[in-house]
Amino acid sequence: MSEIDLSISVVSYNTADYLRQCLSSVLENSGGISCEIIVVDNASTDGSAAMVAEQFPSVRLIENSENRYFTAAHNQALAISRGQTFLILNSDTLIPPHTLSTLLDVVRSDQRVGIATCREINGRGEPVITGTRFPSLLAGLVEWTCLRNWPLRSVLDNYLMSEWKRDTPRAIDVGSGCFLMGRTAVLKQFGGFDEGIRLYYSEHDLCQQVARAGFEVQFRPEVHYVHFGQRTSSQESLSVIRKIHFEDMRYYFAKYHGKVGAAAMMMAIRFSRFLESTVRRLSWRVASVRRPGVVR
Repeated sequence: MSEIDLSISVVSYNTADYLRQCLSSVLENSGGISCEIIVVDNASTDGSAAMVAEQFPSVRLIENSENRYFTAAHNQALAISRGQTFLILNSDTLIPPHTLSTLLDVVRSDQRVGIATCREINGRGEPVITGTRFPSLLAGLVEWTCLRNWPLRSVLDNYLMSEWKRDTPRAIDVGSGCFLMGRTAVLKQFGGFDEGIRLYYSEHDLCQQVARAGFEVQFRPEVHYVHFGQRTSSQESLSVIRKIHFEDMRYYFAKYHGKVGAAAMMMAIRFSRFLESTVRRLSWRVASVRRPGVVR
């Protein structure tokens, strides 16, 4: 049996300043836990890897020659991890006192728990709603179209668990990929993340695999982490991110709901977004005609 309690996997892509803060907070607030930190750098050009090597010599560093994105990079860390538990952690996060120890106790004390997570707080100190049910095809459609406002808002509310204030511990379907603490043996059982997904819906798939293995995802409100938000993905161009998002979305829904259903959902989303864009352009043109002095 491993003598290490916790392996912490942090994937970085051009987030040197945030990564420095993240690693410092982990080291400051992991007292009493035997842990290893593994940083996988996805070919950053901002000196992230050099910073880690120089300022955090105890960290195990993997330097990729290309951007392998979220899933493949975390799988690299999982493959060499030695801890009994494995934490998937974003580089743009801060870890307060007691968060690691509390969730480590949750995983250790309850054999039903395959993954534990907790509340998310943004950089302004405000709570962020995380923790959902597994999405249906209808929920996926509603989330990305005008149906989210009317008349099918209840479908989205059910998927987002809007009735729950995130102030009580409970089992959930999907936790945020920013912070997921899982049993290493369980994650290695099915190879970690499905690399057919690069960034988005990766946590949905991982949590689904954990559920299929007979374990639950446990949400604990008594502790939290701070997430500054989308600092890694924002390094890519908007067009690249949008492309990856919809490719990952199609892959996930095809995997769990069938290729035909996923294709129909994606087609409906694209058509709806086209209509919404057309209406916005027409509305702007009408408004510009009515307002004197507007250059068309």
